[in-house]
Amino acid sequence: MHDVHLLIVEDHARLAASLREAFEPRVRSVEVVGTVERALASLAAKPPQWLLLDLFLPDRSGFDVIEAARRISPMPHTVVLSSSHSPSDAFRLAKLGVAAYFEKPADLERIERAFLEPPEVDLAAQVRGLVGHRSLESIEHEVRTSLVSEALARASGSKSRAARLLSVSRQLLQYMLRQQT
Repeated sequence: MHDVHLLIVEDHARLAASLREAFEPRVRSVEVVGTVERALASLAAKPPQWLLLDLFLPDRSGFDVIEAARRISPMPHTVVLSSSHSPSDAFRLAKLGVAAYFEKPADLERIERAFLEPPEVDLAAQVRGLVGHRSLESIEHEVRTSLVSEALARASGSKSRAARLLSVSRQLLQYMLRQQT
């Protein structure tokens, strides 16, 4: 079992129930909400380590939830579901730090893997694509911020464990966190 709180934001009751049923044995706690307003309230009251959300919700866009989640440190490990899989949404979600994006109906096993197994990313290719478009300083800052956020997420917010994952001292990690704000 993973010592994390999962927030599921899904307005279709049957899918929400299936997701809850799939994740409850794997995590400390699961909360299900069906609107952006309720998701924002939940993010403020009990920030999750994992976030699974539908992009198209009845009251507002799931992008509003992602923007609010980005203000949480560390940002929750986020997976998005959508009934419409568009390249522009995929690009925007990747830039916002979303770990995975699936078109509905999504295979439950793939959704679980997106949370339980780290994604294979060709970091070198991503960095090469930024050359000439961004300054070295901004690339270094983004990579450092991403690594720190991921380590904190994997360590369930424990700075000591995150420091061990990054092979740095806890003091250096705390310094890096202060630099991000």
